[in-house]
Amino acid sequence: MSVCIWNCRGVGKKGFSTLIRDLKFRFRIDVFVLLETGISGLKGDRIIKQFGFPSFFKQEAIGFSGGIWILWDDKVVKIEIILAHHQFIHTQVQHLASGKSEIITFVYRSPRRLERKNLWNELEAFSSSIQEAWLLIGDFNSILHASEKTGGSDLCWDSISDMQQSLINCKISDIGYKGPEFTWKRGKLHERLDRGCSNEEWNVLWPNRFISHLPFFNSDHRPLLLAQSGPPRPREHSKPFKFMAAWLTDQDFGRLVMKSWGSNEEWVPARNNFEKDATVWHQNVFKRNIQQKNKIYARLRGLDSYMNGRFDHSLEILQKNLWKELQAILIKEELTWFQRSRSQWLKYGDRNTRFFHSSTVARRRHNRILTLKDENGTWIADPDSLVNMAVSYYKELFTAETPDDGFFPIQGMFPSLSEGGKEKTGPLS
Repeated sequence: MSVCIWNCRGVGKKGFSTLIRDLKFRFRIDVFVLLETGISGLKGDRIIKQFGFPSFFKQEAIGFSGGIWILWDDKVVKIEIILAHHQFIHTQVQHLASGKSEIITFVYRSPRRLERKNLWNELEAFSSSIQEAWLLIGDFNSILHASEKTGGSDLCWDSISDMQQSLINCKISDIGYKGPEFTWKRGKLHERLDRGCSNEEWNVLWPNRFISHLPFFNSDHRPLLLAQSGPPRPREHSKPFKFMAAWLTDQDFGRLVMKSWGSNEEWVPARNNFEKDATVWHQNVFKRNIQQKNKIYARLRGLDSYMNGRFDHSLEILQKNLWKELQAILIKEELTWFQRSRSQWLKYGDRNTRFFHSSTVARRRHNRILTLKDENGTWIADPDSLVNMAVSYYKELFTAETPDDGFFPIQGMFPSLSEGGKEKTGPLS
């Protein structure tokens, strides 16, 4: 499912309906949300019919300001309105193909500060009442960091601080974007006022959904496109070998080390053998052990149901043994996610795997490169072009001649390795 939200600053412009239909087709938009529509009543209904969406909901404009329209394809998604407000609409969104469900709040934050404060009071109260995946997306009429503004007058630090604290109170974070940085402009003033924010549950449910900043279309705001980025690009080279701390918890690992290391006295051949054997063992044995967790849960549920109100000594022993197996698997799982999350602490020994998993997802989302700007100032998103740009950049960087200013006179001070010495060192990793 793809969602587009846009502060269009009025829907009555010439050619507007054609533009919406074209964007819908070009970007395969299933849900289109328009902010500051400026039109209400029957006139609004007539305009909506021209957009080509079978279902819609309107939060009417107040006079000629405000207004939130939600348009969607009911063959792709089912949307139920939880609460409608002139600054936001809470919706329950069910994806018909996958069956996944989430809460999406479409936001149009008023430019008036008192009303903006009321909005965050409403959102904070709502956040404390939900446990499922939650996304807020729209025009927040405020920047989150000083870097999100260029030009214009001095920064309003009170507004930035209010925004940051409100996100903390709601337990949500900015999900980032790809494309040009600023979403609103007026003359030389540019700001990032439009964004998406989500809680941990949403990040885990949708690790590959990203926001793209589309071009400006007859409005001072860019449309935001939320869409699946697609499956990860296959790696042309295998991942570098990485020792996993959780291996040390498995009794078979010691035997694997002795067998793979063998009687090799040379470091490089012994290391290569170990890397190869450990990789195969991890795929065939260790991951299979972790998959046993679901089977153990099922057996424990069955035992619990059968033993309800009964006592059976043999089943009690079986239950304890299953708990021991489950605990061992949880320790391995915890160590795996702990290592991948780059975390530096454990939460008082709690099996807080969900925290480590969400940390890993958030880090991967933050570190993933989806677009780059080329030397002509054009944003490039094609994966092959991105690879070529990166390779070309570093080739030029590391082959460029460095001027010899005599400040670091180290050339010729170190002996060169012989060909035999180079072979003994093996590949660097």
